[in-house]
Amino acid sequence: MASLDRIEQLSCDRTILLLRLKDLTRICDAVRLSAGLGKHQVERLEAAKKLISDLEGSD
Repeated sequence: MASLDRIEQLSCDRTILLLRLKDLTRICDAVRLSAGLGKHQVERLEAAKKLISDLEGSD
């Protein structure tokens, strides 16, 4: 039973992490549009968006 509890906890942790990552990318997009980001920041933002897409696709 302990392993089931751990699996549920990991699933919950993954969901929370994904939600926070989505929030952060929205904030970065807003900064990009209002103040601008450098080339490397934009590349990292796009990589984060791809990671979100990949994670959501694996559900």
